[in-house]
Amino acid sequence: MPGEVIGDRSATGAPAAVRAGGARPAQAGGLSRLWKRQLPHYPDNGPRSVYLAITVLATVILYYELYIQGAVGPSIIKDFGMSFTYFVFISVVGNAR
Repeated sequence: MPGEVIGDRSATGAPAAVRAGGARPAQAGGLSRLWKRQLPHYPDNGPRSVYLAITVLATVILYYELYIQGAVGPSIIKDFGMSFTYFVFISVVGNAR
């Protein structure tokens, strides 16, 4: 039937909010966007693969940067003549970015 609602969509496939009055739900603004995230549509496979590749690459690079500092820590301490406590303090401050 033309006006029948099935779930949150009409028989024509239009979302109920668009069908009733033509207005869409208000977009979340400010800080609430961090936890109230809604996609207007699901991304295609191509863009999703690119987003996943960027995320994996960024993760590998950041973990490498984190662990290499600890691996060369003794050389850094010796070459710059700093105490272990100072090195740890500098490492904590540097990794807090």
